[in-house]
Amino acid sequence: MRLTVGAAFAAVVALAPPACAASDMAGCLRLTGQDAVTRCTQTLQSTGSVPPARRAELRFARGNAYLSLQRYQNAVDDFTAVIELDPTSGGAYVDRGVAYHHLRQYERAILDYDRAIALNSDLFAAYYNRALSYFRLGRFAEAWKDFDDAVKRNPGEAKALYGRGLSKVRLGGSGDVDFAAAKRLDPDIADKFAREGLTP
Repeated sequence: MRLTVGAAFAAVVALAPPACAASDMAGCLRLTGQDAVTRCTQTLQSTGSVPPARRAELRFARGNAYLSLQRYQNAVDDFTAVIELDPTSGGAYVDRGVAYHHLRQYERAILDYDRAIALNSDLFAAYYNRALSYFRLGRFAEAWKDFDDAVKRNPGEAKALYGRGLSKVRLGGSGDVDFAAAKRLDPDIADKFAREGLTP
């Protein structure tokens, strides 16, 4: 259960600027992993004067490629550039928060999720990821609240239900109802959390 690289991207992709017409830019946006990093870098370096909206789009795509490659500092750098170009990009704040989380800079991650929520209070990924950062800091009451807010925004998301259950357990309660609901949606959810060291 990687920290929402796929899920966060799916949740925030609508926040990215629309795809541009130039084939080299469009190619960058379609690719993944190292291919995306290479193409986006080439496009950023070779396209003369790239308008700010297009530059933000390319940096956003490359940042997500860096996340998938676990090159988290590179991802932070690209999402920071997106934010400088477009301070209203909730997706860039969420994904930079994901990168900070993986760098174990949980407080910085939380600040980015706060900013994303201030821009769009319906972002499931911001609540879910902020809950994970709170959980890692041992702030279980805040983690529970954010997992609960994530469940309210997407009741069919097993990881939010399971996280809420874990938080309940850490607060001295029972997470059995949430664990059962999560396992009905994803029978492997407990194993995914356990691989990240998150167990009841």
